[in-house]
Amino acid sequence: MDTSSPPVELEQEFFTQKQLCNLFGVSRVTIYDWMDRRGFPRPKVFSRMCRRWPVSDVRAWIDAQPNE
Repeated sequence: MDTSSPPVELEQEFFTQKQLCNLFGVSRVTIYDWMDRRGFPRPKVFSRMCRRWPVSDVRAWIDAQPNE
């Protein structure tokens, strides 16, 4: 009898700043510039040292960008 559970795939809910920088190939400063100039979503602040961007907000922002 197999008592092992199938692997659980949980969709990531938040991006870290480092993940965003890697995803877009930009610096931390660029992310904050986009927030000021291009309507990039603001992070959720969980504590003074913990800020995360909701994946759904980032996806919506990407979808709203004009195709270049």
